[in-house]
Amino acid sequence: MAADFAESVFSASTGKLVIGRTSSSRTLRITVRNGKVERLTNTLSTDYSVRVIGRNGMGIASSPSPDGLVEKAARMAEVCSVKGLSNDLSDEKTASGRTEVKPEKEFDLDEAVDMLKHACEVMSGEGIVNTTATMIYSDVKTGYLDNTGTEFWESYPETFVMFCAVAKNGKGVQESCKRIGRLAGMEIFDITRAEEAKKEALELLKARLVKSGKYDVIMGPELAGLLAHEAIGHACEADAVLAGESILKGRLGERIGSQQVTIVDDPTLPGEYGSYHADHEGVPARKTVLIDRGILSSFLHSRESAGRMKTHSTGNARAEEVGQIPLVRMSNTFFAPGDWKEEEMMSELGRGLLLEGDNGGQVSTLNGEFQFAAVKAYLIEKGEKKTVYRNVMFSGSILDTLHSVECAGRKLGELSPGFCGKGGQSVRVSSGGPYLLVRKVRIGGS
Repeated sequence: MAADFAESVFSASTGKLVIGRTSSSRTLRITVRNGKVERLTNTLSTDYSVRVIGRNGMGIASSPSPDGLVEKAARMAEVCSVKGLSNDLSDEKTASGRTEVKPEKEFDLDEAVDMLKHACEVMSGEGIVNTTATMIYSDVKTGYLDNTGTEFWESYPETFVMFCAVAKNGKGVQESCKRIGRLAGMEIFDITRAEEAKKEALELLKARLVKSGKYDVIMGPELAGLLAHEAIGHACEADAVLAGESILKGRLGERIGSQQVTIVDDPTLPGEYGSYHADHEGVPARKTVLIDRGILSSFLHSRESAGRMKTHSTGNARAEEVGQIPLVRMSNTFFAPGDWKEEEMMSELGRGLLLEGDNGGQVSTLNGEFQFAAVKAYLIEKGEKKTVYRNVMFSGSILDTLHSVECAGRKLGELSPGFCGKGGQSVRVSSGGPYLLVRKVRIGGS
């Protein structure tokens, strides 16, 4: 069936470009709550799609069967054709051949269930009222073909693990969750993350609310990643720039941050959760420096956005499902390390806050304002941790914050895995950075 599908795409003569994609996967999801299996699913799927890009229109058709997809997509492209509409894609060298990532430890259902039950046991104890351990494992095989003769196949494992502990006392309830995610097998399972979730949940019960005001802060790697992804990365997506929805429109080559700010998007990092070998337009993955020592140096592009802006794709066209149109998406997005040791940054901070953990937030890429939440914060005095706070909000202007980054640590923290939503689609990503010292950050608490 796959061979027939490939031949139908290779021989297609309709449109300027005919792209075929196929994906087959097996996904197992296991959730253990308080030591008992709550959910266990095993999902198998195989899908095909064809995207026909005509002179003035585009059509896409998808199905579990490849039969007739070229013709269906061609008819849609013709129906959707709009006179004067340009579909000029950037001219790119596309990927070819095959790549395969093999897990060090193959998935075993019985062992996975036992590991998750053990994690719940580790998180249990005095003060803990609920524990949850989840694992999602997928074997994925994908293919990209087009009528220029390009053919690229990729196979890899995906493993995502999350531990959550809920603590309760007479004053309230607090939860801590820890995530692990890589293009790897069961070897990534790390029971110490379950121990960290329990410890943090209990710690948050004793935490206070911080007094609102402006503070000098050190952001931990997770929050640095949240800032890199949500505040900077989305504003650097070229489709947002073209739509006039980015504060960075028209600023290429301008200084938008301090010398300590370098932000990178890199899908080529081996095993990271947002990595891939080629995007969904067949463009080979590559590292893109978005901000270079404070200078805005690049946007993220698909072939479509690159064609409209007269540049080249950065290999960032991604779709959740093969039957969806690829959008400009991030991969692994992070602040690059600087030259500072962590103890030097603590000393340089003087009196301020150390912000740890990522509790999400919101951002407007148009006006450049954001509001994020840290899981916790420590008051730092003379380089030592003092009071611990919870529910710590911080907000500000993207550009003001980038200019206020005074120090970047020399060690890149472990990238945090997650899923990024956009246009009704969700793709796997990761984000992170070193510790960052940022001056005069607006903090909200009590």
